[in-house]
Formats: sequence, C-alpha cells, structure tokens
Amino acid sequence: MSENTRKRGPYHAEHPLDPAAVKVDTRVSVPKWHRSEVMGWVNGTVIEVTERTESPGTTYLVRLDDGAETIYFAYSIAAPQGPRDPMEHTGPVFGMWWGGSGYSHGEGDKDGERFASIEAAKDALVSRYTDGYGYRQQFAFVNREPEGVLCPAVSENTTIDLVLALPEGGDFTDVYPDLRITLTVDEDGEATAHVESC
Repeated sequence: MSENTRKRGPYHAEHPLDPAAVKVDTRVSVPKWHRSEVMGWVNGTVIEVTERTESPGTTYLVRLDDGAETIYFAYSIAAPQGPRDPMEHTGPVFGMWWGGSGYSHGEGDKDGERFASIEAAKDALVSRYTDGYGYRQQFAFVNREPEGVLCPAVSENTTIDLVLALPEGGDFTDVYPDLRITLTVDEDGEATAHVESC
C-alpha cells in the first residue's frame, strides 16, 4: 500500500442509501475518521464497489478517490423496510382538486395546490362543497399566485388527488396520486371527507 493510500472504516451510513445508486463514477460524501472520531467529510468519486451479503443488510466496500488519496471503507445499509403507509404522512401535501360533474379537470401545470397537511386538504374539500357558493375558498397554487375563488355547484363526487412530494416543476400532468380525498354526504346534508390510498 502506497503512502498516500489509507485504510478507513467501517463507515455506517446515517441514512439508508439506495444500493442501485452506489455505482462506479458516482459522486458521494463519506465521513472521514481519525483516531476513531469523525473529523468531517470526504467527497470523491466511487471507483470500485464490491458487495458481500450480511445480516441485517448489505455492506459495500468502496474505494473512493478524492483526488488526494484513495480511501478504502465499508458502510452498512439497513435491511430494506416496507413502503411507508402514505396515510401516516405528516407535513405538506400537494394535489389537484376536481369540483365534480359540473367542473372540468384542472390543468396539471397550472392548478396544482399546496396543502399544509392531509387534514387541511380534507377541510378544504368539505369547505368547497358546503360553503363554496357563498364564501371565497383559498387556493394556494404551486405555480401561480394564490387566489380566493367562489366555487358554486360543487357536487358530492368532488375529489382531491394528493401526492406526498411535489412533482418536478410543480406539474401534476400524468402524476399518479398517493391518496384521494372523497366526500360522503348524509341525509341532513352534512359532508364528511375520507382519505383512501390509491
């Protein structure tokens, strides 16, 4: 081993990484260790990847050339977890509202909205149905200025299709939703919003 080649490791990634993304020529950042303490980060290009199976996950041995030295290190990736239930999502969501049979569907690149949470989107759907004819409803559009709009004649089959992450460019065209919000209306006219996974 030459003087400018050091052994480093093991390194354990703080966040799960996509194994498919760890390839030769990938630019990555890894923690730099010195006397068993993390002393910053090393940025470089992966020039070799070998793989061995271990429990509970997989360890990748990577030779990283940062331009000054070649560092050999290993880091473990946790065993893959099942997809997170979108119903458990907290934080902002994004979506397209449809007012029902009396409305046309919105334009994906113009009419996408931001909602503070799933609950906020449910509240918006109920409000547009029950109060939209007389009170301006707030639309926080992604790609244009927010507006307060009257929404007359919203029908019971009104929906909001939601995604958990903002699509590229805020364009919802051809984006498959993660969740859909629908309404049920009882015999007294009371509307209740429901969320279902798509």
